[in-house]
Amino acid sequence: MVTMRKLFLAMGLLFYAVAAAFAGWSVERMNEVVSQTNFIVGTGCSGTLISLKYKLILTNHHCIRSYVRVETRDEVVNGVVKKLRKEDLRDVEVSQRAYANYRKVGSASWQSVIVARWKESDLALLQIRAESIPHKVQSDVFPGKKVYRGETVYAVGNPMMLDATISRGIVSSTNRMFRVPWANNKEVPFTQIDAAITSGSSGGALYNEAGMLIGVPAAGARQAGIGLAIPFFRIQSFLTRHCYRDVWDRAPDVKDHATCMKDSKAEKENKKPGKEASSSPSTSSDGT
Repeated sequence: MVTMRKLFLAMGLLFYAVAAAFAGWSVERMNEVVSQTNFIVGTGCSGTLISLKYKLILTNHHCIRSYVRVETRDEVVNGVVKKLRKEDLRDVEVSQRAYANYRKVGSASWQSVIVARWKESDLALLQIRAESIPHKVQSDVFPGKKVYRGETVYAVGNPMMLDATISRGIVSSTNRMFRVPWANNKEVPFTQIDAAITSGSSGGALYNEAGMLIGVPAAGARQAGIGLAIPFFRIQSFLTRHCYRDVWDRAPDVKDHATCMKDSKAEKENKKPGKEASSSPSTSSDGT
């Protein structure tokens, strides 16, 4: 009798676990996430709050291109005049609007700094300057390894400046590769979707049915029902490269940003030409 009771209990728990998995993203939770994490970037793009801890907003590189000023000037280096290229990164304003009874009743804006860019993948990372922000929800970046054709997706952004718009569709293809002008005509992988993507959607969020961010909408052909998003694995690589792996990878051994940056700096110092090997007893030149 005890064994049968345990069996029925186990089957019940399994049923609820499966039911929860298929329940997907509730409308209530979806609205909470979109309301708090969707931002207007600059005057015509979208962005998504992906980390409360670091106050990070993910967007497209082409959305912040005008905030990067490049200057070339002559400077004397070791007695030789050389042309040096210097970049001036301007602050980017990010904002959100509030509504009541169909009317806009307010808005809030923050200044953000560009902390990372990857032109070839059309990705950029902004960090809000304020010491604290009132938001309680972030969009979680998909930590998985595969997205499937036919999956239900939700595209979120500010098409034609209609902020916090949600459109639903499916993944049409996971195998698209195009040469694009903003990546110096290099090949860029895309996730193709049929959810509506138009001017202003760029830099927004593409969610799967579980509410995980699996892409960043970057381009679309509205009349043809074709949208293109930067895929999740490029986002994971981008964050990892800039020491923000802990934003998407919750494994206990993943370093936080400060520790990662510190270790990365130490590693670069040790690789400098003429740098002597450390005499510390914990390390040696053969790596043992």
